[in-house]
Formats: sequence, structure tokens, C-alpha cells
Amino acid sequence: MSSRRLLLYGGLAVWLAIIVGAFALIWRYKETPGALPSAPAMWPHGSALERAVDRPTLVFIAHPQCPCTRASINELARLADELNGRARIHVVVVRPPDTEPGFEDGPVIDRARELPGVRVFVDVDGREAERFGAAVSGSTVVYARDGSLQFRGGLTTARGHEGRGPAHDRILAIAAGTPPDRPDAPVLGCAIYEVTTRSEVRP
Repeated sequence: MSSRRLLLYGGLAVWLAIIVGAFALIWRYKETPGALPSAPAMWPHGSALERAVDRPTLVFIAHPQCPCTRASINELARLADELNGRARIHVVVVRPPDTEPGFEDGPVIDRARELPGVRVFVDVDGREAERFGAAVSGSTVVYARDGSLQFRGGLTTARGHEGRGPAHDRILAIAAGTPPDRPDAPVLGCAIYEVTTRSEVRP
């Protein structure tokens, strides 16, 4: 085999290794969860959101410019359809500090407003996100009728990927009055305060 051919094969092998390594890193990032919401054990005092007393209350907290959240909001739509009114659902769309009114506009809030029975709240300066301890877009918490925390976590199985995850069955169990197999699920999305302007958003 000529030296030129050996160099060609060697170059192809290196190129292939780089491509495979890059895909592995991307997938690892997509499956690496963020921090679970540090939500209080009881419904937070002073919240602007109204807690239901006749059914559980679900709070979904989103950064409007996080591309990963588009998958999460679609999973929320599927979950809301399965819940069929058995939980009150709030979608909290964060407008971070130092951003202008209208920053929250886009596909995430538009999709949330399409969901029947879902209450959409624009969270100026992230006050509600702070009350519920959310650091990652897509963070979801569920409180029981008595105001006690029952679930905290995310709805997707990977960043930006749709597909039914364990959170669905856990939240449905809570709505049915049955303790879930565990009270959490990984949150996979952008850190709320790392994505502050449209130009900084990365897919």
C-alpha cells in the first residue's frame, strides 16, 4: 500500500473519530440534567399564582427563548390532555431582569396560550421562578390539594427531544390520588438565567 493511500486512510480515520466524538459530546449534553427545582415543601407564601383546593396544581416554568423548552411545552400539552382537567395548570414564562416587555413573546408562550384551560403568567424579573426554586427552563412542580409538594422535575427525556418520560405517569398518579413511584424526574433544559437575550440562544 502506498504512503499516499496510508495517509488518506489515516486522515479519514481521524476525521471519523472527531465526528463520532462530537456527536457523543452533543448527546451527553442533551442527556445531562440540570438542577431540580428547590421548591418549598408547602405552596410558597406570596405567590401570585392561584392554587386549587379541589385538585392538584401544576406549575411549569419556562424561559421563553430556550429552544429546548419547545419540546417540554409540547409534552405539557400531551400531559394536560391526559389530565383532562384533573389538575390546575399554570405556565410561568420568565421575563428575566434587565429585559424589555415583549421579551417573553415567541413560540413557547404562543404554544402555552393554545392549551385549553392552562393559565399563562408572565413572570417579570423571575419572582415566581425564584419562589418555586426553578433554575432550569422546563422545571415542573406539582402541589396537592392541601398545598404540599408532590413532584418536582422535568417532562422530557433529553434536551429538546419530545417523548413520554417518567414524569407523565408520576403526575397522573398524583392526580388520581395515588402516591407516585418517586417524587421527581430529571430536568433537561437551559439554565433560566444563562439565556438572557435572543442573540445568546443556542440550539
